[in-house]
Amino acid sequence: MLNVIDEFTRVALGSWVARSIGAIHVQRHLEVLFERHGKPSLIRADNGREFVADTLREWLNDQGVRAVFVAKASPQQNGYVERFNGTMARELFGHEIYHSVIEVRHVVNEWTEKYNTRRAHRGLGGKTPAAYAKMYPDTVDPEEDGGCP
Repeated sequence: MLNVIDEFTRVALGSWVARSIGAIHVQRHLEVLFERHGKPSLIRADNGREFVADTLREWLNDQGVRAVFVAKASPQQNGYVERFNGTMARELFGHEIYHSVIEVRHVVNEWTEKYNTRRAHRGLGGKTPAAYAKMYPDTVDPEEDGGCP
């Protein structure tokens, strides 16, 4: 699973659920997100093969987006996404058995919508990511569909 979070607003921009995710899948997902939300100045990622692949790095460079990679074994450098991933895993995957990728996509989309619109964050002054983003209209649009393609 690939999750993309806006670090400033904490809005979950989108998730990609698949049995396997390679660099081309990441690129396709980012293309959709760039079209919906605009291009960020940088993308922070771990050192997974799908992110460090030359094709993705070159594509990001061509898009004018700087790729920033966290140091190996340093998840704290990517804290917002790591926290999001951990919370999602605990709440969705700790007690349920899913029977298909389509079922997981549906559950992830529902959970993400609730995360963006109903889950208040202390770091956002007690606001939800969507409410916080609305305070800063030049950031992401929380109304845009951030679900799994």
